[in-house]
Amino acid sequence: MASKRLTKFLTTPSKIASALEWNKLRASVLALDIRPHEIGLTLASHPQCGTYADVLTIKLESLPLTFGTSQNKKVVDSSVATQLEEIVRSHKVCGFVVNWPLQKEGRLGASCGRVLHALDSILEQSAESPIFSPHRKFCLWDGAHVEMEQDDSFGRCSLYGTPSTEAHNQYVHLASIKQYDQKREKVDIWDDFCHNHWPMLFEKEQSKSKSKLTDNKKDVVFDNEWLDDFDENDGFMQASAL
Repeated sequence: MASKRLTKFLTTPSKIASALEWNKLRASVLALDIRPHEIGLTLASHPQCGTYADVLTIKLESLPLTFGTSQNKKVVDSSVATQLEEIVRSHKVCGFVVNWPLQKEGRLGASCGRVLHALDSILEQSAESPIFSPHRKFCLWDGAHVEMEQDDSFGRCSLYGTPSTEAHNQYVHLASIKQYDQKREKVDIWDDFCHNHWPMLFEKEQSKSKSKLTDNKKDVVFDNEWLDDFDENDGFMQASAL
């Protein structure tokens, strides 16, 4: 569970997008992908400042996620918070998009708990120069767009009544492996975040790319197939082609 102190700085994805919209020319957003042993970092400007192919994103070197002990609690090492503080200050970060690794059933598991624990520890370690603030909040973003589990007509979780697909009497369910800590494919959360909050910008760029391809095709007088046929006929050119 996240602490009350951390939840003060949790906001909706649309508000992070709005903050970047207001500060598009002078600020950036930092996307965090918190994994068991490292934190993936993507620094990004407003997509309108770039192009479809290059949305002004920089893949920074991942931070090793190391831990120490404070007051008999396992906490993230202070060096992690220090490095994040430097990135925030140097690049005028106005918000964070944090990967939210839901399970394939839409439930919270060990991966989500790891994310909250890491964020809470980082906030605690950066008390002198807080990474999160009322003007620099974070949102949780599920880049895989996992479908949430549905309740049945009696308000019960429908998944609990689903029969196992494993071979009968040859399967032992281990929640620690099958449920709480599922492996997930890596997702570019910032790219997905951009496509969901600024779809019109990408549609315009795609239409421009298609129009350029169409114009280039119009400029081709003799294609490769015609040239091959020309060579096979010893350079004989039909009058219809002239």
